[in-house]
Amino acid sequence: MYISSTMYRLKCIIAACFLILTSKTYCQETNPFEFIQPEILKYVGSEKIVYTDRITEVYLVVKETYNEKLYQRTGSNKKIAFQFTKSEKHYILQQLKLCTKPIWSDALFNDSKMISADSVIQYYKIKQKLNIKLYRLIDTPEYSREFRLASIKEISRKNWIFMFSNPIYIRNNSLAVIFIKRLCGLDCGNGELAVYRKTNGKWEKWIYICRFVA
Repeated sequence: MYISSTMYRLKCIIAACFLILTSKTYCQETNPFEFIQPEILKYVGSEKIVYTDRITEVYLVVKETYNEKLYQRTGSNKKIAFQFTKSEKHYILQQLKLCTKPIWSDALFNDSKMISADSVIQYYKIKQKLNIKLYRLIDTPEYSREFRLASIKEISRKNWIFMFSNPIYIRNNSLAVIFIKRLCGLDCGNGELAVYRKTNGKWEKWIYICRFVA
């Protein structure tokens, strides 16, 4: 009986180690920034990327859309049938809640800066004063209208701050749910909760679960 019990414990330990190793391998092979970085570069181009250490309580808005049966497909006005299971809803909200605590460190991307989510208001107050000075400098007759518009666009690129969650994998890692919020000022921005799926070995945004304007 002793030998049988010992062997059973040994098998349990081996099985647990196998699960830990395989889950670590999967995390190492899947780069979360292959989801996030393309979304960010659409807005900032070659400018420095500024992001927060966590997402905020905005994740609660997704609860309102969980009972939908049709969701908008990305890049199209068409809606497709899709539903989360009860356990998936619980798991996703649980994971999003974890992301409201600091999860990101500095220098996640090349030429990037991490700031505390608590310092966003102060960051924009300083930014606003600087922007006013810049606008006054270019708002003179010596510069053409085209130059002023191009300069304003360039200044705007420097205003973006990004908040994003970890990818939340469901359905045997075939789908990933990601929350991202893009801020362009104190009362300016947009965001979404989207589902990604793997197509030909590449993760692509598939459907929007929730979209909002900040």
